[in-house]
Amino acid sequence: MTTQIIKAEFPSLHACIDYIKANYPTDSITLNAKEIDGAAEFTSTVPRFLFRGESCDLPSTVSSMQRLKHCSSWPPKVHIEIERISCEIDQQLQDFWHIGSMLSAGFCQHYGLPTELIDITAKLEVAAFFASDGTVGQKGRMAVFPSAVLGKKAIVINLTLHPFAQQFRAF
Repeated sequence: MTTQIIKAEFPSLHACIDYIKANYPTDSITLNAKEIDGAAEFTSTVPRFLFRGESCDLPSTVSSMQRLKHCSSWPPKVHIEIERISCEIDQQLQDFWHIGSMLSAGFCQHYGLPTELIDITAKLEVAAFFASDGTVGQKGRMAVFPSAVLGKKAIVINLTLHPFAQQFRAF
């Protein structure tokens, strides 16, 4: 499967979201997956497309750790120290909770520490929220990822299944 990269500009974030809704179906597909520790394999039903919203016009979609490493406005020693602290906290969480590196990285990501993870979501509205800094308006950047391609090129972690995630539902 080849990936087609489409870059388009819209007069507003609303127009962009309307385009995505009209052109990217919300059905699901079945993929082969691995447990988060990498041991057991299983099949999983996932949304056909996943989304990411970015509130500023970054040159490319990279992790917060990669942005930190390439930030030229801070002295190199600051980069090294922030990375060291983030890695140390990540390791302490693994040791304290007896969890693997993917789960600890997910926890660190959620609480704002720089990681190598990139947040994506199955909910277009959630991505739009992040694209617009909380108020869907005129500006923002959206990315649409085919799940089948991500499943082959990246490690996709469903953090809604994180053992420390608090789950709430309203009916």
